Parts: sequence; C-alpha cells; structure tokens
Amino acid sequence: MFESSLISANDLNERLLAAIQICNYEDVLHYLIKGAKATLVSSSSGRTGVGTAALVGDAEILELLIQSCEEPDSDIFKKSNLKSKEIEVDCTPDGMDNLEWEDEFLANCTDTNNCAPDEIEAEYTSLYYYYAKTFEQTGAIISSIDDMEFRNHCIMTQDPHTMDALLMTPLHYAAVCGHMECTTILMDHGANPNLKTINTGETALHLAIKNRCTEVANFIIENTSNVNETDDLNQTPLICAIICGLNAIAYTLIDRGARINLHDKDNHTALYYAVAQNDVQMAACLIRHGARRVTSHYLLHHCVRFNFKNMAELLLNNENGESLNVLNNEGVSPIWLAVILKNVDMLEFLLTTLKHYKIVNGSYLTEIKYVEDELMLAINCFQNVIEFKPIARVLFAYSGGDWLLHTPKFPKCQAAYCKTLLGRAIMLKKYDIAEFLIKEGINVNKVCQEHVVYHLRSNPEIGFNLVKLLVCTGFQFPVKITQKSTDCSVESKTFEENIRKLNSMPLSLQLLSRIVIRQHFINLLQNSKMVNRMYTATRESSTLAFMIKELDIPLPLKNFLIYFNDCPDLQTKVNY
Repeated sequence: MFESSLISANDLNERLLAAIQICNYEDVLHYLIKGAKATLVSSSSGRTGVGTAALVGDAEILELLIQSCEEPDSDIFKKSNLKSKEIEVDCTPDGMDNLEWEDEFLANCTDTNNCAPDEIEAEYTSLYYYYAKTFEQTGAIISSIDDMEFRNHCIMTQDPHTMDALLMTPLHYAAVCGHMECTTILMDHGANPNLKTINTGETALHLAIKNRCTEVANFIIENTSNVNETDDLNQTPLICAIICGLNAIAYTLIDRGARINLHDKDNHTALYYAVAQNDVQMAACLIRHGARRVTSHYLLHHCVRFNFKNMAELLLNNENGESLNVLNNEGVSPIWLAVILKNVDMLEFLLTTLKHYKIVNGSYLTEIKYVEDELMLAINCFQNVIEFKPIARVLFAYSGGDWLLHTPKFPKCQAAYCKTLLGRAIMLKKYDIAEFLIKEGINVNKVCQEHVVYHLRSNPEIGFNLVKLLVCTGFQFPVKITQKSTDCSVESKTFEENIRKLNSMPLSLQLLSRIVIRQHFINLLQNSKMVNRMYTATRESSTLAFMIKELDIPLPLKNFLIYFNDCPDLQTKVNY
C-alpha cells in the first residue's frame, strides 16, 4: 500500500532502491512519479538507482530509470498516474463561506456585549481553526510547488551514467556481472565504455574480461574504438584476457588492433603471460603479430624451470639461439638451469638445439666441446652418483668425448678448490661420483695430483679403495715421504703402507691389458670424430661401454673392462 503523506527526498530514494533490488517494477514507477531520483547516490549502499538496476540485471527497470532521467516530463511520470489519493483539505467552517476579514474583525470587536460567553468562545474557536487550516494548506501548497520545481530541475539534469560513491558507473556493474541486456541498453544510451573506475582504473572491458563475462566483453569490443586502455597496473584488456585464459577474446582483441608489446607495471608483456601460462598457441599468435622477446623476461629460463618443452621449442624456433646464452639475475644460463634442476629431458633438448644452430651456421664443430663447466656445476650441486649420472651422460653425448681427453694438467694447483672434475669430486668427498668418472674413461694422468692425493690421504678409510681403482686405470700414485711415527695416526700409517705395497707390486697381465685396451679406445676417440659420432654416450651407456661391447670377447671380460668388478664399489651402488 502506497504512502498518503509526504516523505523526505532521502527516504523516497531509499525506498526506490529497495524496490529496484527486489525487481518490483510497479513500486519503482510509483516512487519515480513521487519525485525519487534515479541518479541519487544512496547513503546506505553507495549506489544510484541506475547502478543498482544494472547490478541486479533487470533490463525493464533499467530502461524505466534511464527514461526518468532523459524524459522527466513524460506522461508516465505525471502525478495523475499515482494510484493513491492525495490528502484532502478540510472544508470551510459552517457559516464562514462569505466571511470577510473586516466582518470577522468587527464581529470580534462590536458584538461581544450582546453575546453570551459560550457563543463568543465557540465563534473564536471556529475562526482560529479556519485561519490555522488556511495558512497550513497555503504553506504546504507553496512548499510543494517549490519542491517539485527543484525536483524537476534535478531530474532534468540527471545523468544515468553518473559514477556512484563506490567509484563505478552502471556500465561497470553490468559488465562485472555479465548482464548482456543491461550492457546493451546502457551503451545504446551513451555509456562510455572507456570510462575508468577511479580506485582501480578499470574500464568495463577490463571488468568483463576479469570476471570471464565473454558475451559482454565481445559486445564492448565490437562497440568501442579503443581496446588499449590500461588499468592502474598498466594491464591492457589483451594482457587480462591472456591471464584469464580467454584466448577467443585475446584473438578478437588482436584482430581489433590491440597493441602487442605494451608493458604493465611489472614490465611484463602479453607474450610473457602467454609463456607463463604455457599457452603455446597464444604465444605463437603473438610472435606472428610481432611480439618482441624482452631479455629481462628470461622466457627460456621460465620454460626450463617449469619444464615447458613445447614452449621452449617455439621460442627457439623463432630466433638464432641467442637466448641459450642469456644469463639471468643469478648469472645462470638456461643450460645451467637445466643441470641445476636435474631436468635431463630439457637439458638434452637445449643441447640438441645448440648443436643444430652450430650446423646451420656453417660450423664444422658439431659437438659442444666445453662442458666442463656444466659437469663441474653438477658435481657441486648433486649429492650422489644416482643424481649425477643421467645429467653427465647427456653432457658426455654432446661433448664429443673432449671432456675425457683435454682435461688440463695442474702439477701445482694454486686454486683453493680443484678445477678438475675428478679432483673436485674427491675434494667434496663424493667418491661415488669420482668412481663414476673414472669408469667412464676420464684421463687420470691429467688430473690435479696435489688435490687428489692430499684429500685421499685425509680420508684413508674410503680413500684407499679409490686409490686402488686409480692404480687399476694407470694412475701413478706418489708415495708420501716417511715421517716420524709421532706425526702420523695409525690409520695414516696403514694407508701409506698399503700404497707402498700397491706401487711396489707389479701389475698382473690382466690389469695391464685393461689399461692398454681402454687407453687405445680413448686415443681413437681423441683422433677420430667419426668414432665419436658412432659411439655417442646415452643415458644407459657410456661411450667406452659401447665400444667394448662390440669386441668379440666373453662377457666376463667385457664386464671386467667396463665395470672394474675386481674393485670394490664406493658408497652408492650404480649400474654403469
């Protein structure tokens, strides 16, 4: 039931918003007729009536509210359309129809002596009520007229697209909720799709994309000439679409002229986010449209870190391999990062790509000679041979065997840490890795004797087993100068005595044959690149193992040459 008395403008608009929120068209129309304003910001919700209608998605009420702003003089908003009755003014008191001011005054002044007191009191009372009522109604009429004129003036100047206390326009509400019909109505009535919220700088298109309202987003894209507006994070609608995984929207934006290489506040471009999402198709599209690779984005590093092999292939196929040499903030290349992360597949892919670029560029060097740094990195990072072996084998395969042959000799190493692979493994007490390198075929005569001998002597328990393995591969272990008995522990004395025995005992024919045969194969690898390519190391087998397996000799002899089964294994058992 409608009110029959006047209410304040604020209360009227609060009731208007309440009617909008429950989608009561009849009540909304009633309050508009009574003078409620569709663009007045509510003190409770902070929204306008138009914004509330866009939020709830009632297109019919939204149309009505916009009409009240643009056509306030329309017949639909006349007072005559009110279904409730206005307050009626009381009738003139009986006998007062033709009463003049003068008559009233004279009556009050001259005839009082001839009238009874009760009659005089009744007459004054009647006059009082008459005049009081007259002034009351006159004041109400004047106030009503003034109020309506003010209201009409405000209505005439109402903008349905006004931003509310929440710093949003009705179009923002329609977009964020995906109300397509409301969006269409607002755009048809002049809503600016590029208007930004004050607090976040987002346009209606940003909001539609971030809330995955694809129909609304497509409609706004089709009806705006600028798709490159940025929000307070400097993110374009294209960047937002890629982050949200809305590829269809992203493709449409590109077709509509979206700028590909704009940066956000984090200095990231659309291509960066496509790579971060591992969206190969989107990244390919961006590259076709001229997306630039920014060095500081470290896109290939990102692919290595998260094992995005297909994305890495896409990036490398569209360049000359420059990113393989890019160092990130920690001074690490993509190949080094693959080693650190123990990502064998990615490491093999990167090395294959690098080898391909060497061939394409006309280089006769189809192997990657210098893998000592990568191997040294692996020795430093990995705790045991199980972790080290697969990475090392991949590096061996792409080195052409040079790591085995050209290890520099350091007669007196001045470095605090040995720069040779075998020396570093022994210094770090990773004896199983040292054992692996020896059995793989590292040239033991070109290692840093100073570091190797010193550290083996410092750990005699395990050290002697490694000494025995070294001797079996032809290493000449120096005998320590005799010292006083008080200068050495029992273990050290025993260690030195065993070394003397090893060095003084002549090697058996079997041991000498093994040393000669292995050295012969190493010389072949050193002098023939064809042999290198024929016997490339794999994750399952070393180069020497492949060559020895082709010998027409019994299997026990093959195992003797490959696995050194006459020597004890060091720490971790592993198949070679």
